[in-house]
Amino acid sequence: EVKTARVRFVSYKESYELAKKVQLATSGRVAMGILLVPAKPGVRVDDVQLWLDGEKTSIPVSVHHGLFVIPINDEIAAGNGSYSINKQKGDVTARVAVLPAIAQNAWTIAKVRQSLADAVNAVDKFTPWYQKPFAMKIRAVAVCSNQAGMPLKLFNGNELVAELTTSEKSTDDSGQQVFCQSFAKDTQYDDAVRLDIPAEAQVLFL
Repeated sequence: EVKTARVRFVSYKESYELAKKVQLATSGRVAMGILLVPAKPGVRVDDVQLWLDGEKTSIPVSVHHGLFVIPINDEIAAGNGSYSINKQKGDVTARVAVLPAIAQNAWTIAKVRQSLADAVNAVDKFTPWYQKPFAMKIRAVAVCSNQAGMPLKLFNGNELVAELTTSEKSTDDSGQQVFCQSFAKDTQYDDAVRLDIPAEAQVLFL
């Protein structure tokens, strides 16, 4: 199998500035990501390899189904860094994604409400105008799994408040089918309620 040579993709500066603004404005509760999308028929994104290149260093960036979290590296940004990729120029295009950045074991209903407000504000204030038509309309925080029926328990202190399952069919940020249990800002549970999220689940904005 012939592999495409590693080539310069785009400058790092614009994505860094966006990610940094969102990180500061949300106290780290929301992260910005980029979804790489095929720009031509037959182009794959499941085999993408990406690097963040500075003057003296090159850092691999983790990409999952074409999606990556924008890294925040002050030194590389100051040195006019760029991304490089194992695709030809013009093979892929990109769009902004808004991602929860709260640890799996730290989710409460209060943080659900706060992160939703943060995410909506981030899309409104910081997404470049030309990306806004493609930005998602965020309505909920969702706990999702690859298979339907994953259990999700809610606790208030040590008291079990509810036992739910991931049953709502949806797609994740990279377009893969998932099954979710979602929580909107007007969810009935008290702010103190804690979400006991299984290790194999993922938390998304929907």
